[in-house]
Amino acid sequence: MTKIPAVLETASVDEVIEVFRAHSAAEVCVVVDRAGEPFGTIRHLALRPLVYNRYGRDLMRNAGLGNSLRRFITACPCADIAQPVPEVLDVFMAHPDANGVIVTSGGKYLGFLTADALLKLTNARYLEEALDRNPLTRLPGNTMVAARIAALLAECGRARQTRCLCYFDFDNFKPFNDSKGFRQGDRAIKLFAEAIQRRFGKDPGAFFGHLGGDDFVAVFETSQPDDLRNALAESLDEFAATVAGFYTEAERRQGWIECKDRFGATRRFPLLRCSVAVVEFSPAADSVDAASLDGRIARQKSIAKASATGISWETLTYSD
Repeated sequence: MTKIPAVLETASVDEVIEVFRAHSAAEVCVVVDRAGEPFGTIRHLALRPLVYNRYGRDLMRNAGLGNSLRRFITACPCADIAQPVPEVLDVFMAHPDANGVIVTSGGKYLGFLTADALLKLTNARYLEEALDRNPLTRLPGNTMVAARIAALLAECGRARQTRCLCYFDFDNFKPFNDSKGFRQGDRAIKLFAEAIQRRFGKDPGAFFGHLGGDDFVAVFETSQPDDLRNALAESLDEFAATVAGFYTEAERRQGWIECKDRFGATRRFPLLRCSVAVVEFSPAADSVDAASLDGRIARQKSIAKASATGISWETLTYSD
């Protein structure tokens, strides 16, 4: 963040030029009101015709010609110092013509983030996201999943519509992997990732993450939770039908395979499927801490795996 001295909106053009002289690398000068709140910026480029004009300084000192800053001031996006970097970048991206972002604290001018600084932040963000993505599915990994869940919890009590946190987990994946081989296991994981994105990828506010192995997380914003429940049920059924093709006809007909469990004992295991534990946050839901949410997800996972549908659903409402 660059800390260029700001000028009052009542300052003269001559005073602004002196600021640029003192900060030769600065491309803009921030203009504030008497309360210290940003009014906009003046670009150095806009003043150059006056600076390099033979009679420019004389014209600026001529009160009759309207020596006012207002004709040079341009609007500029602002962001609070406490805002997360992704939000600041979003503010910048929404104003493609801006030279940067004015940083404030308590509404008062604090400093300036230049376009170059923001581009470096953007590149760092993309690099971080690329490193965090799961190498098999290219979905966001643990870091981005944790950030999305943290944002979900922070929205409690002030969201505009229902949000659903979904935790997907394959049932009987280890026996399938041991029996069919890790390549088929990877194929099943990729098929699920592609299917869930294909069905829900166009939903506004949808987020998909891959925690590794056969564990996936999704967050949906919806005004129709029942429709989401039906869509999830259809997706799980379609996935089960697809991976059934990895088994022999005899295995499909009997509905199980024989495989050794983790203790070395031979057992019968049902065919591979996916189950999902859903925690629904109503718009007025009370805040929930991360530890409590983890406990709820763990309970719902057990219920989902034991159910015929593979779905468990818990709704959090006000004062739940």
